[in-house]
Amino acid sequence: MPSGLADLTNSLICTFSLPKKGEDFVNSYEGKYLKALALADGVGSAILAKEAARCAVESFIQQVEEIDRPDLQSDFKTINGVWQKIGAHFREQFENYKKENSNLSPENAFRTTLLTLVETKECYIFSYLGNGSLWVLRGDFGEFIAKSLELEPNWPPRWPWSAVDIALVHSIPDVLNPNKEIGFSRGWEEVLYGYLGPNGCSIPPNIFQLSKDQVKGEVLLLCTDGLSSADQRSEVLKDRAAWKIDEKMLKLITALANWLREARNQSEDPRGSLQEEIDQFFQAFQFDDDASLGVLISEKVLEKYGLKT
Repeated sequence: MPSGLADLTNSLICTFSLPKKGEDFVNSYEGKYLKALALADGVGSAILAKEAARCAVESFIQQVEEIDRPDLQSDFKTINGVWQKIGAHFREQFENYKKENSNLSPENAFRTTLLTLVETKECYIFSYLGNGSLWVLRGDFGEFIAKSLELEPNWPPRWPWSAVDIALVHSIPDVLNPNKEIGFSRGWEEVLYGYLGPNGCSIPPNIFQLSKDQVKGEVLLLCTDGLSSADQRSEVLKDRAAWKIDEKMLKLITALANWLREARNQSEDPRGSLQEEIDQFFQAFQFDDDASLGVLISEKVLEKYGLKT
C-alpha cells in the first residue's frame, strides 16, 4: 500500500464560522484514507465573492474525495494536481457566470483565498493561496499556558513558544504596489497577489508537508484572515518575552487549552463540547470581518486527555 494511505488514526476535525458579510465558506471531509479541511474567504471588493469561496471549497473537497483511494499516493504531486483541477474548474465557472452577466470581467469578479489541510496516516499536507494562517501547536501547548498563569496570575497568558504560524501570506503592503495590475487591492492595507480567480490560480499555490509528532502530537488551526493572518498581525504586548502576537489567537489558544484540560475523561461527545467552546469564543469576541476556523486535534493529543472520537 502506498505511503500515507493506511487507515487513518482517530483525529478530531471541526469547522467553525462567524459570517458577517457572508464571504467565508468552510467545509470538511472524513474518508477512509484521508481527512481534510478547507476554508475560503471571498475577496470582498470583487463581484461574486461568496460564490467564489463556495466554488473553491466545494471543488477542493470533491477532488479530495477522488484521491481518497488506496491506489493513489497523497503527496506534493497529487495535491498540486488537485489545485490544477480546481483552477480549471474556476475558469469554467467564471465563463458560465459571464453568460449570465456580460459586465463581469477578470478584473472585477470571482476571486477568493483558499486554505486547505489534508491528513494522511503519516503526515499533513497544507496548501493555500492568499492570506490566513495555519497554526501548528505542539500537543503539550496547554501546559505552557497553565504554567505561565501559575507563575504570574496577574499577567495575561504568555504566547506559547510551542505554537507557530507557518503560512507565508500572498500579499504585499499597498504602498509597495504602484502597479495595481500585479495584484488585487482590497482598498486598505495590503494587496493580495495570490488568489483563485477567473483565470484559475494567479500564482502556484504553496504546498507544505508536515510530519506528525509521534511523541506529543499536535493541534492544527486553519484560519481565514478575519481571525488570523501574518499581514494583519500586530504586536500588542512586549515585556520579558511575554509577547502577545495577536489577542484573538491568544484567547482562542487559551480556550482550547482549558477545554482539553476540563474535558479530560469527562466528555462522551468531544466534537460537540468543542463546538460549544469555540462558539462561545466567537460570541464573546468582537470581530470586524468574517472569521472562520478549522481545527484538527491529533489522536496523540486526544489520548493524552482521555478523549475519543
